[in-house]
Amino acid sequence: IPTNYSNASIGLSLFDLEADIGETTDVADKNPEVVARLTKLADSLRPLPRLNAPEGRRALSRLTQKVAHSGGWLEDQLGRPLAGVTFVGKDGYFVTKASEVLRLEQCLLRPQPGEEGLAVREVRRDVKLDLVLGQAIGGNNRPHHVTPVTWAPSVNAKLGQWLVAPALTPLEDGQEGVPNFDLRLGVVSAARRAIPGMGPALGITGRPVEQGLQITEVAEESPARAAGVRANDILLEVQGQPAPSIPRINEIIRKHQPGDEIQIKLLRREKPIEKTVRLASRSRVVANWEGDDYANGGISIRTDDFPEVLQHDLPLNLHDMGGPVFDLDGRAIAVNIARADRITTFALPMESFREKLEGWLEADRHPPAAKKAAE
Repeated sequence: IPTNYSNASIGLSLFDLEADIGETTDVADKNPEVVARLTKLADSLRPLPRLNAPEGRRALSRLTQKVAHSGGWLEDQLGRPLAGVTFVGKDGYFVTKASEVLRLEQCLLRPQPGEEGLAVREVRRDVKLDLVLGQAIGGNNRPHHVTPVTWAPSVNAKLGQWLVAPALTPLEDGQEGVPNFDLRLGVVSAARRAIPGMGPALGITGRPVEQGLQITEVAEESPARAAGVRANDILLEVQGQPAPSIPRINEIIRKHQPGDEIQIKLLRREKPIEKTVRLASRSRVVANWEGDDYANGGISIRTDDFPEVLQHDLPLNLHDMGGPVFDLDGRAIAVNIARADRITTFALPMESFREKLEGWLEADRHPPAAKKAAE
C-alpha cells in the first residue's frame, strides 16, 4: 500500500459515481461527452477492491495481528458498546473518551471479542481534553495485564497519509457468536487545527409565557429529546434557576461542558416534573437539526473545544471513539475523540496529551507517601 494518498480523483466512490450517473435525467440536455466519460470511469473502477471490503482487510491482516491487542471497548451493564479504549500501560491502564462514559466504574471492559468483561476503576478525568484514564481490574482484584500501544510522533501524518484504527461491529439482536473487531483504513483528510468550542445545547426552541418558556420544538436526537422533553412543555428552571428565555438558558448551561448532566423542571399539563438532561455540543445539535447526520452512525455528544485535532475519514462508529489511531507501521499516533459528521472523525494527536498522561500514570503507580499527622 502506498504511504501517501494524494490523488483526490481516486478517492471518488464507485457507488457515488454510479448513483450520480443513475440519477442523470434528460441526458441529451446534459453534456453527453461528460456522461460517457463518467460511465467509462465507473466501469474502469469496478474491478478495484473497496478500501474496507474483505480484500482490504486481508491486506491488513499482518498489521491487525500486531496491534489487535492494544485496544478494546467499554460496555454498559446490558452489553451495549459505549466507547473504544487505548491501552497505555501493561498493568491495565487505558484511556477513552470521557464524555461517553460519565460513570466509568459502572462499565465493563472487553479486551477482545469472546473474552470476559473486566471491572474498571477511574483514575483521572480531563474535561478539557475529553479524556479519562482508567484501569482494568482482573481476578483477585488485581490489575489485568494488557498490551499497551507503542507511541510515535504524529507530525509525519500529513494530508493524504494512510491511517488505520480498530472498529467494532456489534452483534445484531438475536445474532449469535462474537462481535467483529478489525482494522479500518482511511487517510488524513484535513490539516490539523484547533476546534473551538461552541458551548453545549439542549436542542429546543420556545416562546416566553407567564410561567416560564413554552417549548415549541424539540430537535431530533437532541439532549432534550433523549430526556423526554416534549413540545408544549413549559420550562420552569434549569439547574435551579429561572429560565424564561433561550438566551437565559444558554447563559446558565454555558458553565458546563457537553456530556455534563443538568437538572431541569418542567410543567406538563399543569403537573410539575423534573428531568435529568445530558448536554451535547451545540455543533452536534445543529448538525442533527439540519440533517447533516444523514446516513451516519451518529455524531458524538461532544464534537468541539479541542486544542488540536488530526482529522481523518476512517469509517468508524460512535462506540469506536476512545480507541487508537495507528500509522502503517502499527505505531499509535493519536486517539479517536469525536465523530464530527457522517464522513469526519477527529483524533487527539499524541503530542497533545502524552506528557500529561505519563504524569497521571506515575502519580497513580507511585502515590506520594502519606504525611505523618501533626502531633
